[in-house]
Amino acid sequence: MHAAPSEFQSYITFWLQYPQNRPQLYSGPEIHRKNTTLIPSLSTKFVFIHQDLTPRNILIDEHRRMWLIEWESAGFYPLYFEYVGMQNFNCELWNTMDRFRWWIFSWISVGVYSSELKALDKVMEYSVSNAFARSKVHGVRRHSDTEN
Repeated sequence: MHAAPSEFQSYITFWLQYPQNRPQLYSGPEIHRKNTTLIPSLSTKFVFIHQDLTPRNILIDEHRRMWLIEWESAGFYPLYFEYVGMQNFNCELWNTMDRFRWWIFSWISVGVYSSELKALDKVMEYSVSNAFARSKVHGVRRHSDTEN
């Protein structure tokens, strides 16, 4: 995706304001008001991030050097995308202490962006479940567009 920070923000805002219970785009003053508080502040710059920084992609060698693998999702994004990526993997089998250690590692690495995590979780939920709206958002491909 090639986009300026403002375009990125517009995309997130669109999905957080899209009325999920109606099958058409709605341009009136009524919006999904409960989600407007989730809209992240506009990031004025993008930074290079890994985007899949999870324990399975962190290796420690015999000299205690850390190596990051699996860079195919890396790119320039708002910094909070790294935090969101670090929280979106299955850690259900972890005990409380392991989860706490990962949270500390996340905090030290990139900071904590809890509201941005909630916002992007909603964007993912809405955009995956609504094919009609996806077809109307500029830059988002419909499944049929990718088959040709």
